[in-house]
Amino acid sequence: MRSGPDRTSTTGSTRPADLPPLPDKLPAVQMRAAMPGGFRAGGLAAGIKPSGRPDLAVVATTRGSAAAAAVFTTNQVVAAPIRLSRAHLNATEVSGGGRFGWTDAVVATAGSANAATGIDGENDQAEVGKVLAALLATEPERTLAVSTGVIGVRLPMSKVREGLDRLIPQCRRGGLIDGSQFAFLLGPKVRIGRQFRWKGTTNVMKQSTYVRVRYSRNRAFAFR
Repeated sequence: MRSGPDRTSTTGSTRPADLPPLPDKLPAVQMRAAMPGGFRAGGLAAGIKPSGRPDLAVVATTRGSAAAAAVFTTNQVVAAPIRLSRAHLNATEVSGGGRFGWTDAVVATAGSANAATGIDGENDQAEVGKVLAALLATEPERTLAVSTGVIGVRLPMSKVREGLDRLIPQCRRGGLIDGSQFAFLLGPKVRIGRQFRWKGTTNVMKQSTYVRVRYSRNRAFAFR
């Protein structure tokens, strides 16, 4: 029987014999918040929350549609933003079954979860997608939505429309750095940056740009 390649190093550890060790000097990494290339974002107080705190945010691409993947709640009772986002992902990538597809933007609202709001809530959420798409010169199916807030209360659509009209021109590549704009994201997390990984055994450093938006434990998006 022919033996395979020797995978034991002189130190006793195992690794492919033809894979050289990592270089001593790796690229410098800055520990700071930074917007990855290809995205812009912003947030403001649209008046959805009675407190007047920021309650509307958008993360959008700048170089065309981005591949998107989503994780949704397994609960049988879901809010309008989840149903709409599933439908939009499925419309842009049928093979994804509503779990992955393509998107140009994610809109986040706080103050109203738009859950248990019936057909009116469904129509409201669809209108949010249409307004956002028109402002970004894209298709409604290439938008996604997340929300948090009071259950059983509809979105104040006039305030959402006016808020998006003001917000989209303000969105910029450094928008996520301004923590005050995303202060309303109490439970959610927004992760942005450049991810480095080793590709196979070729020792080639590959750089990926991504944005990950986690909105509570019920739904999360990642797009790049």
